[in-house]
Amino acid sequence: MELPNLPYLYETCDGELQRRVVIDKVHFCETVLDPTSTDNIQERDLKTTTLNELCDYVSHHVIDASMYPHFTRMISANIFRTLPARPCYDPEEDEPLLNPYWLHTQQVFQVFIHWLDSPHFDVALAKNYIDHKFISQMMSMFASEDHRERHCFKVILHRLYEKFIHLRPFVRTEIRNLFCIYVQQSNNNCNTNPLEDRVVIGAPRCNGIPELLDILGSVVAGYNVPLKDEHKMFLLKAMIPLYKGKSFSLYHLQLSFCVAQFMAKDQAIVMPVFKSILRMWPHYTDSTRITLYIAHIGAYLKRTHPACFRMVCVPLFKKIAPYIADHHFKIAEAVLLLFHNEHVCAMILENLRVLLPILFLPLVNGAKTHWHRAIADMSIQVLNLFMQTDREFFTHCANTMQDENINRLQRREFIEKQWEELELSVNDNVAMETDVGVIPME
Repeated sequence: MELPNLPYLYETCDGELQRRVVIDKVHFCETVLDPTSTDNIQERDLKTTTLNELCDYVSHHVIDASMYPHFTRMISANIFRTLPARPCYDPEEDEPLLNPYWLHTQQVFQVFIHWLDSPHFDVALAKNYIDHKFISQMMSMFASEDHRERHCFKVILHRLYEKFIHLRPFVRTEIRNLFCIYVQQSNNNCNTNPLEDRVVIGAPRCNGIPELLDILGSVVAGYNVPLKDEHKMFLLKAMIPLYKGKSFSLYHLQLSFCVAQFMAKDQAIVMPVFKSILRMWPHYTDSTRITLYIAHIGAYLKRTHPACFRMVCVPLFKKIAPYIADHHFKIAEAVLLLFHNEHVCAMILENLRVLLPILFLPLVNGAKTHWHRAIADMSIQVLNLFMQTDREFFTHCANTMQDENINRLQRREFIEKQWEELELSVNDNVAMETDVGVIPME
């Protein structure tokens, strides 16, 4: 490759000459150089210097209309690449494959970001080149295993979402599609690519989902109230199903933040969200996921108004109350920590006559039999709080539990007696058949 003999940009004062030099430098930077080769060291050094120049140039100069296609072509050539296929890659176990071209890719990202942040950036001109195809390529790159690369794409996509208003519905559609594909493949435990030759986030991968949820968290915070129906459907049909994803633990914080933002905007979605979470409740052996689910419920209850709490509290606490006496310390602690939040605790006390019959037995079991002293102490504290709030009803629940225990013991004794009588009857029948010479069947 022949090195171009181009002057530094600060040496060119003439407008037309400087424009031609900029375009020539952009053309030179379109070439992606092999970072492992020893034959292009000079070219790589020159490209590094040139990209630094271009980054400074786009920050302080106006990019005229004739330069827009050259810049977008150079950016596309450097930041979009064919991702290596690793069908057995597990983000929780395997080391990620980093971008081998990162030195120059990072610089091109900086050029792009500085260009987008420039006060001279013209969306009307750029929309001819930054279109649906460009966005689709960018969304595909979120499947990269390199977290540095995904972070840069997150920053750029957020900028594009802010500036290109006409692209916002398409961006949301692309994000929804990626979420749905990930959930579907997680459920099927499949690594096939359903979008032909596009690189997508596939199960069990969750590459890009935390970054996309980060973007959505900022987007949702800017939604107007009341929420549009399409935004509610996006939450219920695209985001909530992420609870079923295999790698839920890797993006649960971002998901919790997004859902909490929705709840803060519109309380009408509280009931559907809690119903969906309860419907997708994990298997009892998945202690990590159960702990995270309960922590999310606590975060959402903090955003729930008392009127909505009354509608969801019974099915919610019927599900989580038994975990108070769970032998897994973290699960039991997660439930008991709900009572430490002032807002949540106040709503529970307001509905104590409804919730105490559900909570009483698990709390007593936790206080009396749990192996971890901290859980026992926390259970006792909650019981004391309930007793101080409504001593009469607390006593009623205690008496009811005592009566149920007596009835349970009586029922057990009755069943044992019935079995004893049945055994005696069978033995007598066998003895009689033996006396008359009948050989009993084996």
